[in-house]
Amino acid sequence: MSKQSFQGTVSGAGYGYVYVMSYPGSDKVKIGHSLDPSTRATAIGGTLAPETPVLEAYFWCSERREDVERAAHRLQAFVRANGEWFSLSVGAAVDTIRRAANGVGVGIQLVYDRNEWEAKAAAEAKLEKQRHEETRIRLAAEESFRRERRQNQLKDEADEANLKRVEQELLLLRGRKSASNHDGKGIAFGIIATVCAALALTLGEKDGAGTTMVLISSALAFGWFSLRNVMAERKLRGEIARAERFLRERK
Repeated sequence: MSKQSFQGTVSGAGYGYVYVMSYPGSDKVKIGHSLDPSTRATAIGGTLAPETPVLEAYFWCSERREDVERAAHRLQAFVRANGEWFSLSVGAAVDTIRRAANGVGVGIQLVYDRNEWEAKAAAEAKLEKQRHEETRIRLAAEESFRRERRQNQLKDEADEANLKRVEQELLLLRGRKSASNHDGKGIAFGIIATVCAALALTLGEKDGAGTTMVLISSALAFGWFSLRNVMAERKLRGEIARAERFLRERK
């Protein structure tokens, strides 16, 4: 309940507030009464002192607030500094008002205590800051989760596309392998090259160097062509093996 919205009960004449005021850094407090403590503090600062005193606490008195004030003054008469100002702590002044009200038989209710009010405001501010931080952390975590999920989704899509690409490449490689029998051609060209070389040696002894050179050249050509086809076959097999291994690892 805020001090501005407080509605106290009334049981008799003279109802109102008994308050405690002080100046920052001072060891003295004022115990007084008023129907509006905030307005009274402003009035004191505008007329009786160079600055407005701090309203430390005030009680609602259901009746006879002046009797409660006078009883409090009597209880602390030995520490009176001047008029309604006493050499007391705020806590001692608050306790004095309670004892005074009890002594004169008046019901009172603490409406405002600056220390409690500020502590409550600080606690609420701290709680609000904590809630704000928790919300910030939650939103950051949600954003991080969405970003990570999107990255995983993109990675899965890229992996799927790459998988399809390799599957298509494998089909093409297998088609090439089926369309041409490199091993058979290599063996055939190897046999032809061997025959040509043997024939070259035989004819070289009979017909001279010209025929021999032609046959040797043919043998070298067949041999080179044979070697090229064997290497192509090995390369094709290697590509097929790599593609098949890739697919096995991804499935």
